[in-house]
Amino acid sequence: MVVIIAGIYRFSLSDDEIMAKFPQVQAQSNPIVAEVLGIQSRNPWTVQVPEQSAVTFLEQWDKEHGFLKGHYDAGATKGEVLVPIEFIVQRDINETPWIVAPVIVTTQGSGAFYYIGLFKFDAVPSRVVLLNSVFIGDRIKMSSLKWESDTQISLSYLQHGENQAMAEQPNQLNSTTLKRVGNNLHMQQ
Repeated sequence: MVVIIAGIYRFSLSDDEIMAKFPQVQAQSNPIVAEVLGIQSRNPWTVQVPEQSAVTFLEQWDKEHGFLKGHYDAGATKGEVLVPIEFIVQRDINETPWIVAPVIVTTQGSGAFYYIGLFKFDAVPSRVVLLNSVFIGDRIKMSSLKWESDTQISLSYLQHGENQAMAEQPNQLNSTTLKRVGNNLHMQQ
């Protein structure tokens, strides 16, 4: 009987009257997502750390060095995820913001493992999430990253030559194309 009365009461009120009974809380936009991507998102940029069972949020912005940062802890492995803002590129596909960007994963060791991440803004949870990533190399140096079309991304970077020490700056230029198929990235050879 109480349920029936509550149902009748609910349906006798308009949505505006129901919303007026609750205090209005203004949704705060994440400042990093808003400033870097121009997207109003209530949640931080979310990264599933490639090849780790950990998630991090890009909640720090090192403006001096040009990186967004997040820390992760995957049990035995801990480290940082860095996204260089210089190489973040966006494209609206069917009115949805898609982003490709380098994702650099560091661990307690000396490596800096570079991936190209495919991100998408999902309006329902109001979050930028990593959908897929492709491993590029260890301690490379990015040269360019660009959307060529809705499904093709061009990438140029320097990697270490075959007889080059990892402590030296990489000097071998590589260029490749990545293909977006749905929510996945594939490297074209």
